[in-house]
Amino acid sequence: MTADDASVLQRPAEPPDFLHAYGTEEEHIADVWKPQQQTDRPLILFLHGGYWRPKIDRQHARHTCAELSRRGWPVASLEYPRVPGDPDQSHRAVQQGVQALPESLGFQDALLVGHSAGGQLSLWLAATSPPASLRGVLALAPVADLKQAHTMELGEGAVADFLGEDPTARPDLDPAQHPAPEVPTTVLHGVHDSRVPVSISEDYVQSHPSVRLLRLDPGDHFTVIDPEQSQWRHIPAELERLQGQSLS
Repeated sequence: MTADDASVLQRPAEPPDFLHAYGTEEEHIADVWKPQQQTDRPLILFLHGGYWRPKIDRQHARHTCAELSRRGWPVASLEYPRVPGDPDQSHRAVQQGVQALPESLGFQDALLVGHSAGGQLSLWLAATSPPASLRGVLALAPVADLKQAHTMELGEGAVADFLGEDPTARPDLDPAQHPAPEVPTTVLHGVHDSRVPVSISEDYVQSHPSVRLLRLDPGDHFTVIDPEQSQWRHIPAELERLQGQSLS
């Protein structure tokens, strides 16, 4: 297993067109990009990763969000509270934002995209409380199984830090413990991911066979959010496919 190329985290990123609040708390905010031309595409709601750590916010996702906007997609990248030991605060905020943002930004339809920890939040929300606007989910290297991630000690104990307890006590927050989302769902994962091993996604899809799995080879944990990587092209391609499924 190779080391992941985290250079995308250090490069300056293009700022959003504007910020939009979806709630009353400081972190109930979203970066918003709107394409230059009018579009009938659904709004992309992006949930960033970072193992739910307070120090890692949405800014590292700006590269991929800005590039999707340049390709004609409207994008809202949500910030959400990341308080160790209080996972419900994160989940409530994501529920609120995904519910409120499409309508408040003038969209009827949305696609939900989440990377890493944001992938966990995306799969969980789509399985437990999907809003009427949700048309599909794209989970990028998701922490799709909290129990397995905890056993593997991923992120130096990130799961226990986030939950404040053993994940067996919170099956309600674990995507692996819920049915597959009813909307079309794809998991996309680099085969050389050393931060969230692809085996987690493979096991999730095996137990949720309606979910599509795409393995990127080559590909690591950050390939999926770095537009400078050639394999990143699979992200807009899969969004096109999900949009097509929602229209059929």
